[in-house]
Amino acid sequence: MPTIVEVPPTKWSLIEWRNTQNEKPQENDRVLIIIGAEVLAARYCHGEFFANNWTRAHAVRAWSPWPKAPVS
Repeated sequence: MPTIVEVPPTKWSLIEWRNTQNEKPQENDRVLIIIGAEVLAARYCHGEFFANNWTRAHAVRAWSPWPKAPVS
């Protein structure tokens, strides 16, 4: 079941996807993750990605830091 992700509005944004084997986010970071063909909002806690009401996400292909609006 897909989850609706509300990404903050930005004037310009570039999402850089990162490999889960080479790089890991900081503890308790809010991230976007790719599972299959879906992009989900998640958190990284205790070495795992959690999405959908703290359900552990399996088979995460890539992750990206949560997008932030550029400072003007």
